Amino acid sequence: MRRPIWTSGRERFTRAGTVCLLALAALLSGPVAVNAQQDRIDRLREAYSAEAMELIQAIVTEARNSGVPVAPLYNKALEGAAKRIPADRVVPALAEFAGRMRQARELIGPAAQAAWLVAGADALRRGVSPELVAAIGREAEDRTPMALLIVGDLLEAGIPHDRALEVLREALARTRGEEALRDVPTTIRRLMRQGSLPHDAARDVLDAMRRGTPLDRLRHRRRPPNVLLHRPRPVPPGSEPTRDAARHDAQRTRIGGG
Repeated sequence: MRRPIWTSGRERFTRAGTVCLLALAALLSGPVAVNAQQDRIDRLREAYSAEAMELIQAIVTEARNSGVPVAPLYNKALEGAAKRIPADRVVPALAEFAGRMRQARELIGPAAQAAWLVAGADALRRGVSPELVAAIGREAEDRTPMALLIVGDLLEAGIPHDRALEVLREALARTRGEEALRDVPTTIRRLMRQGSLPHDAARDVLDAMRRGTPLDRLRHRRRPPNVLLHRPRPVPPGSEPTRDAARHDAQRTRIGGG
Protein backbone atom coordinates (compact mmCIF):
# COMPACT_ATOMS: atom_id res chain seq x y z
CA MET A 1 0.00 0.00 0.00
CA ARG A 2 1.60 3.26 -1.11
CA ARG A 3 1.49 6.42 0.94
CA PRO A 4 0.91 9.86 -0.54
CA ILE A 5 4.08 10.92 -2.28
CA TRP A 6 4.43 14.18 -0.37
CA THR A 7 4.38 12.63 3.11
CA SER A 8 7.23 11.08 5.04
CA GLY A 9 7.58 9.03 8.21
CA ARG A 10 4.37 8.90 10.22
CA GLU A 11 2.98 12.08 8.64
CA ARG A 12 0.00 10.93 6.60
CA PHE A 13 -3.17 12.11 4.92
CA THR A 14 -5.16 11.29 8.06
CA ARG A 15 -8.85 10.76 8.65
CA ALA A 16 -9.09 14.34 9.90
CA GLY A 17 -7.78 15.54 6.56
CA THR A 18 -10.23 13.34 4.74
CA VAL A 19 -13.11 14.66 6.84
CA CYS A 20 -12.08 18.17 5.82
CA LEU A 21 -12.10 17.14 2.18
CA LEU A 22 -15.55 15.64 2.64
CA ALA A 23 -16.84 18.92 4.04
CA LEU A 24 -15.22 20.90 1.25
CA ALA A 25 -16.65 18.57 -1.36
CA ALA A 26 -20.13 19.18 0.02
CA LEU A 27 -19.64 22.95 0.13
CA LEU A 28 -18.28 23.10 -3.38
CA SER A 29 -21.38 21.47 -4.78
CA GLY A 30 -23.39 24.64 -4.04
CA PRO A 31 -23.90 27.83 -5.99
CA VAL A 32 -20.52 29.28 -4.96
CA ALA A 33 -18.66 26.36 -6.50
CA VAL A 34 -17.57 28.18 -9.67
CA ASN A 35 -16.11 31.18 -7.84
CA ALA A 36 -14.46 28.97 -5.22
CA GLN A 37 -12.89 26.80 -7.92
CA GLN A 38 -11.48 29.81 -9.76
CA ASP A 39 -10.04 31.09 -6.50
CA ARG A 40 -8.26 27.77 -6.01
CA ILE A 41 -6.85 27.85 -9.50
CA ASP A 42 -5.51 31.37 -8.94
CA ARG A 43 -3.86 30.30 -5.68
CA LEU A 44 -2.24 27.31 -7.36
CA ARG A 45 -0.85 29.55 -10.11
CA GLU A 46 0.82 31.63 -7.42
CA ALA A 47 2.45 28.52 -5.95
CA TYR A 48 3.50 26.59 -9.07
CA SER A 49 5.04 27.29 -12.42
CA ALA A 50 3.11 27.43 -15.68
CA GLU A 51 4.52 24.02 -16.65
CA ALA A 52 3.33 22.47 -13.37
CA MET A 53 -0.10 24.07 -13.72
CA GLU A 54 -0.40 22.60 -17.19
CA LEU A 55 0.17 19.14 -15.75
CA ILE A 56 -2.27 19.76 -12.91
CA GLN A 57 -4.92 21.01 -15.32
CA ALA A 58 -4.42 17.95 -17.52
CA ILE A 59 -5.10 15.68 -14.53
CA VAL A 60 -8.17 17.72 -13.62
CA THR A 61 -9.50 17.68 -17.20
CA GLU A 62 -9.08 13.91 -17.47
CA ALA A 63 -10.86 13.44 -14.15
CA ARG A 64 -13.72 15.72 -15.19
CA ASN A 65 -14.14 13.85 -18.48
CA SER A 66 -14.40 10.56 -16.60
CA GLY A 67 -17.11 11.91 -14.30
CA VAL A 68 -14.92 12.55 -11.25
CA PRO A 69 -15.53 15.81 -9.29
CA VAL A 70 -12.56 18.12 -9.59
CA ALA A 71 -12.93 20.25 -6.43
CA PRO A 72 -11.21 17.63 -4.23
CA LEU A 73 -8.31 17.53 -6.69
CA TYR A 74 -7.78 21.28 -6.43
CA ASN A 75 -8.00 21.02 -2.65
CA LYS A 76 -5.43 18.23 -2.62
CA ALA A 77 -3.08 20.28 -4.81
CA LEU A 78 -3.52 23.26 -2.49
CA GLU A 79 -2.63 21.03 0.45
CA GLY A 80 0.69 20.36 -1.25
CA ALA A 81 1.17 24.05 -1.99
CA ALA A 82 0.49 24.98 1.64
CA LYS A 83 3.19 22.52 2.72
CA ARG A 84 5.59 23.93 0.10
CA ILE A 85 5.86 20.55 -1.60
CA PRO A 86 7.57 20.79 -4.98
CA ALA A 87 5.53 20.20 -8.12
CA ASP A 88 7.49 17.09 -9.12
CA ARG A 89 6.02 15.38 -6.05
CA VAL A 90 2.59 16.99 -6.03
CA VAL A 91 1.71 16.13 -9.63
CA PRO A 92 2.24 12.32 -9.30
CA ALA A 93 0.39 12.29 -5.96
CA LEU A 94 -2.48 14.19 -7.53
CA ALA A 95 -2.63 11.72 -10.40
CA GLU A 96 -2.80 8.82 -7.92
CA PHE A 97 -5.59 10.54 -6.00
CA ALA A 98 -7.57 11.10 -9.20
CA GLY A 99 -7.08 7.44 -10.14
CA ARG A 100 -8.37 6.25 -6.77
CA MET A 101 -11.43 8.50 -7.10
CA ARG A 102 -12.14 7.02 -10.54
CA GLN A 103 -11.86 3.53 -9.06
CA ALA A 104 -14.16 4.50 -6.19
CA ARG A 105 -16.70 5.80 -8.69
CA GLU A 106 -16.66 2.46 -10.50
CA LEU A 107 -17.10 0.57 -7.23
CA ILE A 108 -19.74 2.75 -5.57
CA GLY A 109 -21.62 3.83 -8.67
CA PRO A 110 -21.73 6.71 -11.16
CA ALA A 111 -24.32 8.57 -9.07
CA ALA A 112 -22.06 8.71 -6.02
CA GLN A 113 -21.58 12.18 -4.57
CA ALA A 114 -18.18 13.83 -4.29
CA ALA A 115 -17.89 13.08 -0.57
CA TRP A 116 -18.44 9.38 -1.26
CA LEU A 117 -15.66 9.32 -3.85
CA VAL A 118 -13.23 11.17 -1.59
CA ALA A 119 -13.92 8.68 1.20
CA GLY A 120 -13.66 5.78 -1.24
CA ALA A 121 -10.31 7.02 -2.52
CA ASP A 122 -9.04 7.36 1.04
CA ALA A 123 -10.28 3.86 1.93
CA LEU A 124 -8.48 2.35 -1.06
CA ARG A 125 -5.29 4.14 -0.07
CA ARG A 126 -5.53 2.73 3.44
CA GLY A 127 -5.81 -0.84 2.21
CA VAL A 128 -9.57 -1.42 2.11
CA SER A 129 -10.20 -3.95 -0.63
CA PRO A 130 -12.20 -2.90 -3.70
CA GLU A 131 -14.77 -5.58 -2.85
CA LEU A 132 -15.26 -4.11 0.60
CA VAL A 133 -15.58 -0.56 -0.77
CA ALA A 134 -18.29 -1.78 -3.14
CA ALA A 135 -20.08 -3.65 -0.34
CA ILE A 136 -20.11 -0.58 1.89
CA GLY A 137 -21.38 1.53 -1.00
CA ARG A 138 -24.32 -0.85 -1.35
CA GLU A 139 -25.14 -1.18 2.34
CA ALA A 140 -24.29 2.10 4.09
CA GLU A 141 -26.56 4.34 1.94
CA ASP A 142 -26.36 7.96 3.12
CA ARG A 143 -23.72 7.06 5.72
CA THR A 144 -21.31 5.70 3.12
CA PRO A 145 -18.59 8.39 3.45
CA MET A 146 -18.18 7.99 7.20
CA ALA A 147 -18.57 4.22 6.97
CA LEU A 148 -15.65 4.07 4.54
CA LEU A 149 -13.49 6.13 6.87
CA ILE A 150 -14.44 3.93 9.83
CA VAL A 151 -13.58 0.67 8.08
CA GLY A 152 -10.23 2.15 7.11
CA ASP A 153 -9.62 2.93 10.79
CA LEU A 154 -10.52 -0.63 11.76
CA LEU A 155 -8.12 -2.14 9.24
CA GLU A 156 -5.30 0.16 10.33
CA ALA A 157 -5.96 -0.95 13.92
CA GLY A 158 -5.23 -4.53 12.83
CA ILE A 159 -8.79 -5.84 12.45
CA PRO A 160 -9.14 -8.36 9.57
CA HIS A 161 -11.40 -7.45 6.64
CA ASP A 162 -14.19 -9.90 7.53
CA ARG A 163 -14.35 -8.84 11.17
CA ALA A 164 -14.10 -5.14 10.23
CA LEU A 165 -17.12 -5.50 7.95
CA GLU A 166 -19.00 -7.38 10.68
CA VAL A 167 -18.28 -4.62 13.20
CA LEU A 168 -19.25 -1.92 10.71
CA ARG A 169 -22.55 -3.61 9.82
CA GLU A 170 -23.45 -3.87 13.48
CA ALA A 171 -22.55 -0.22 14.03
CA LEU A 172 -24.65 0.88 11.06
CA ALA A 173 -27.61 -1.11 12.33
CA ARG A 174 -27.42 0.04 15.95
CA THR A 175 -26.16 3.64 15.83
CA ARG A 176 -27.40 6.94 14.50
CA GLY A 177 -25.17 9.80 13.43
CA GLU A 178 -21.52 10.11 12.52
CA GLU A 179 -20.27 10.59 16.08
CA ALA A 180 -21.67 7.20 17.08
CA LEU A 181 -19.84 5.59 14.17
CA ARG A 182 -16.59 7.29 15.13
CA ASP A 183 -16.93 5.88 18.65
CA VAL A 184 -16.46 2.34 17.33
CA PRO A 185 -12.81 2.52 16.15
CA THR A 186 -12.05 4.98 18.95
CA THR A 187 -13.19 2.42 21.53
CA ILE A 188 -11.25 -0.38 19.86
CA ARG A 189 -8.05 1.64 19.91
CA ARG A 190 -8.67 2.59 23.55
CA LEU A 191 -9.05 -1.06 24.53
CA MET A 192 -5.86 -1.87 22.62
CA ARG A 193 -3.97 0.84 24.51
CA GLN A 194 -5.24 -0.75 27.73
CA GLY A 195 -3.77 -4.09 26.67
CA SER A 196 -6.35 -5.85 24.49
CA LEU A 197 -5.32 -7.56 21.29
CA PRO A 198 -7.03 -6.21 18.14
CA HIS A 199 -9.31 -9.23 17.65
CA ASP A 200 -10.26 -9.22 21.36
CA ALA A 201 -11.06 -5.51 21.28
CA ALA A 202 -13.18 -5.93 18.15
CA ARG A 203 -15.04 -8.86 19.71
CA ASP A 204 -15.74 -6.91 22.91
CA VAL A 205 -17.07 -3.91 20.96
CA LEU A 206 -19.19 -6.18 18.78
CA ASP A 207 -20.65 -7.95 21.84
CA ALA A 208 -21.31 -4.62 23.56
CA MET A 209 -23.23 -3.26 20.58
CA ARG A 210 -25.35 -6.41 20.42
CA ARG A 211 -26.13 -6.16 24.14
CA GLY A 212 -26.83 -2.44 23.93
CA THR A 213 -23.98 -1.60 26.31
CA PRO A 214 -22.59 1.94 25.91
CA LEU A 215 -19.11 1.74 24.44
CA ASP A 216 -17.69 4.22 26.94
CA ARG A 217 -18.29 1.64 29.68
CA LEU A 218 -16.05 -0.95 28.07
CA ARG A 219 -12.75 -1.69 29.76
CA HIS A 220 -9.93 -4.05 28.90
CA ARG A 221 -10.63 -7.47 30.35
CA ARG A 222 -7.54 -9.19 31.63
CA ARG A 223 -7.19 -12.70 30.32
CA PRO A 224 -7.15 -15.43 32.99
CA PRO A 225 -3.71 -16.88 33.59
CA ASN A 226 -2.90 -19.82 31.40
CA VAL A 227 -2.52 -22.83 33.67
CA LEU A 228 -0.16 -24.37 31.16
CA LEU A 229 2.26 -21.55 31.91
CA HIS A 230 2.21 -22.31 35.64
CA ARG A 231 2.88 -26.03 35.72
CA PRO A 232 5.63 -27.16 38.15
CA ARG A 233 8.94 -27.49 36.46
CA PRO A 234 9.71 -31.10 35.51
CA VAL A 235 12.15 -32.85 37.80
CA PRO A 236 15.08 -34.60 36.12
CA PRO A 237 14.75 -38.39 36.19
CA GLY A 238 16.30 -39.98 39.28
CA SER A 239 16.30 -36.81 41.37
CA GLU A 240 13.24 -37.91 43.37
CA PRO A 241 13.24 -41.03 45.56
CA THR A 242 11.28 -43.89 44.08
CA ARG A 243 8.39 -45.41 45.96
CA ASP A 244 10.48 -48.48 46.83
CA ALA A 245 13.35 -46.30 48.07
CA ALA A 246 10.98 -44.28 50.21
CA ARG A 247 9.52 -47.48 51.71
CA HIS A 248 13.02 -48.81 52.41
CA ASP A 249 14.00 -45.61 54.19
CA ALA A 250 10.85 -45.82 56.32
CA GLN A 251 11.66 -49.40 57.32
CA ARG A 252 15.23 -48.45 58.28
CA THR A 253 13.84 -45.68 60.47
CA ARG A 254 11.54 -48.05 62.30
CA ILE A 255 14.26 -50.65 62.80
CA GLY A 256 16.72 -48.11 64.06
CA GLY A 257 14.11 -46.75 66.47
CA GLY A 258 13.27 -50.25 67.85
